[in-house]
Amino acid sequence: MDRRSLIIGAAGAAGALPLVGATGAGAAEPCIAAVVFDRRYPASRRFAEVMTRRGAVAFAAQDDVIRLWRGPLSELAARPGFRMAGLTTWSDFSLLKASAREGGRTLLGEGMHDGSSRNRLVHTLRYPGASADVEAACTAEPALWATALAQALAARASATGHFRKRVVSAPMASAEYPGALASWLIA
Repeated sequence: MDRRSLIIGAAGAAGALPLVGATGAGAAEPCIAAVVFDRRYPASRRFAEVMTRRGAVAFAAQDDVIRLWRGPLSELAARPGFRMAGLTTWSDFSLLKASAREGGRTLLGEGMHDGSSRNRLVHTLRYPGASADVEAACTAEPALWATALAQALAARASATGHFRKRVVSAPMASAEYPGALASWLIA
């Protein structure tokens, strides 16, 4: 199965996904049930691929994000333990954040990943608690930062604490990443 079929087909399986994952000794902790991505950006697609391998349902942001929130995402969001992550444009993130807040959801963290400089990718991170894992992800190899970030966010789906702002930068290949994307985690 190719990536496109996996991501599109995953949306139809939303009703079958667990929202809680077992972790050792029968304990359960929240996992990410949905991921929203922008298929125009390779980094965003890689982010979604990691999340779908961990059981999240992928939704392309090019579809109307308000309709997406009020449709398939609202069905998932109604379940206890719901978590949603994304790597999207700032405008899509802003609309989803406002819709989620309207629905009683909470922003657990956000990051801006700005590739508008000539050869640097600047990450402005606001994630709660110790953010060394997120910072390390953002300074990974230029082609791997989105994958590492998805893994770090999936591991901290239940993190709480005060928001801490961090700014880190890393070299990048500007041809792959011409603009800015927002990463986020909503519960």
